Amino acid sequence: MFTGTIPILSMILINILILKALRQLRIRIQPINNTRQIRQRDIQFMKLMMVEVIVFIICTTTHLLMLLYTEISNSIILNKTNERKPIETFLNFITMSVLLYMNYNTMFFVPSFTSKTYRVEIKEFILKIIKKSREITQSQANSI
Repeated sequence: MFTGTIPILSMILINILILKALRQLRIRIQPINNTRQIRQRDIQFMKLMMVEVIVFIICTTTHLLMLLYTEISNSIILNKTNERKPIETFLNFITMSVLLYMNYNTMFFVPSFTSKTYRVEIKEFILKIIKKSREITQSQANSI
């Protein structure tokens, strides 16, 4: 039970504290000419945090519910049918393997889908790597 509730509650609490800190920082700084850009970044950041929390809750809660269901069904139903066992095994596999591990993989995809700034930064980073690799291959070809 603590496996699912403590991380969710701590993520929500940390997100609330970060949002309060952003608001206080915005009030203290009050930039002269680029307030719109700062607000857009704040909005993108808040959207990113909320989507990450929602994805985490979905991925973690399903596993928690499956564990709870398994424990309850094992204590209530002593003789499970032959059809029920593979279904429960498959559902356990989905919640344990796919959803629980998918949570860690989504930390790249969530910012990619929610933040335009993140997409631009990733694109520039990839283009820079491609440019360097081309320069290296050209310098190696010229040295031969």
